[in-house]
Amino acid sequence: MATIPGDGTYTVGEDIQPGTYKSTGNADIKHQIQRGTGIANLLIFGAIGMIVLILACINYVSLSTAGLIDQSSKVGIRKMLGASTRHVVAQYLVESWLLAMVAMIVSLVWIELVALGFRNDFWSEAARS
Repeated sequence: MATIPGDGTYTVGEDIQPGTYKSTGNADIKHQIQRGTGIANLLIFGAIGMIVLILACINYVSLSTAGLIDQSSKVGIRKMLGASTRHVVAQYLVESWLLAMVAMIVSLVWIELVALGFRNDFWSEAARS
């Protein structure tokens, strides 16, 4: 009997007997999924995800409507004070652009921080095995 060198150990004899082999790929993904993760769990978590998504959409519409009402009163005041339509449109385009840029910067920083955490977890797991 001989042992295959490397990370995992397989004892080679008349037949291959599994030892403490750990896969780093997706070749044996069926064996990595725990028993009991069936279609029922998939449907339950899918339904929960859909409910959360629907609630987020309703919340977005509600906040947008409230913001629109507030914006319309601001437009009315600006028009009453003599602002032209061109200036009002330019102001809202600049405000929207600045808000989008700030959101993009915040999201990129957040993505980098989360990715750094995943990378650290991955490398610490790889070093342990």
